Amino acid sequence: PLDLGAIGLNAMPDSPAYYDPASETIYVVEGLDAEVAGQRPALYDFAMQRALTLALLDQQYGWGARIKGAPLSLANGTRALYDADALATAEALTTATARPLVYAQILEMYAKYGIYALPAGNTGTQMGGWFRREIKTVADLKGLNIRISGLAGRVMERLGAVPQQLPGGEIYSALEKGRIDAAEWVGPYDDEKLGFNKVAKFYYYPGWWEGGPQLDLYVNLKAWESLPKEYQAMIEVACAEANVTMTAKYDALNPTALKSLYAKKVELRPFSREIMNAAYKAAHEIYDEEAAKNPKFRKIYTAWRAFRADQILWFRVAEQHFDNFMATAGQSK
Repeated sequence: PLDLGAIGLNAMPDSPAYYDPASETIYVVEGLDAEVAGQRPALYDFAMQRALTLALLDQQYGWGARIKGAPLSLANGTRALYDADALATAEALTTATARPLVYAQILEMYAKYGIYALPAGNTGTQMGGWFRREIKTVADLKGLNIRISGLAGRVMERLGAVPQQLPGGEIYSALEKGRIDAAEWVGPYDDEKLGFNKVAKFYYYPGWWEGGPQLDLYVNLKAWESLPKEYQAMIEVACAEANVTMTAKYDALNPTALKSLYAKKVELRPFSREIMNAAYKAAHEIYDEEAAKNPKFRKIYTAWRAFRADQILWFRVAEQHFDNFMATAGQSK
C-alpha cells in the first residue's frame, strides 16, 4: 500500500503527489492539480516541494513562504521575510539577488532540501486587504477573523486576530456570509477581478507582510546540475526577465484598477501608526524567537537584516524624497 504520510503533513488522498517507499517513486495524480491547488493550497505546495526534493519532479513555480510544514527558514526563500516594516520592496529584493552574501546563503539553505531556486517574479508591495468594518486601533483586531496565512498570520494572531486559511475561490463567499471579517489577497488589479469590493467596503494598505513577495522557480538540484551550462544560462535569463516583467506589469495595471475601485465607492484606509508599530514589534519578536532556536533561520536573517538596513538608508536619501515630492507636486504654490 502507498504510504500517504511519507510526503509530510499526514497527506490526504486528494494530494496531487504521494510517495511509494517500496518503489521509491513519487506519483502525481493527473487531473487533481488545479482542483487541489484551489481548495488545499498549503497541502498542494508542500506536496510539490516534497516531491521536488525527492527528485521525481523537475520544477515548480511558487511562493517559498507558502510551503507549510517545512522549517521556517524555508520561508526566507521569498526574500521578503514577510517583515512587518514593509521595507523589503521588490526593488530591494531584485538588488538582493545580486548580493552574494545574502543570496548565496539562501541557495545554501535550499540545497539542503535538494532544491535550486531562481527569482522569477514579484508583485511589488501588496495591499493590506478587505475589511467589513473599520480597523483604527490594535484593539479593533481582537477577535477579527481574517483570511491570512504564513508568518503574517502568526503576527496577526499575536495582535489578537484569528487567522483563517481559505483558498482564493472561497474568500468572496466567506466575506459575503460573514464567516470572516477580513481577507488579504494581492492588490487592486487582482482584487477587483474577484469583486471583493462588493462584500467588503474598507480597503486597507499597505500589506506590511508582503512588502515585496518574491516568486521563485524551484528546480530539483540534481536535475539543475545535470543541465549543460548554456541551458542553465537560458533558464537564468528567462527567470530574470520574468522577475522584472511581473513587477512592471503590476505597476502598470494597478493604478487603473485602483482608480476604478475608488469610483465604485471603495473606502481606502491606511493602517494606523499604532497598528503598524504593533505589527512591527510582534513580527520581530517572532523572528528573534525563531533565530534563537533555528540556526538556519538566524544565519539568513542576520545577513538579510544588515543588507536591508543599507537598502533603507539609500532609498530614504533620493528615491523617497523624490516620491514624496511628486505625490504632492503642483497641488500648492
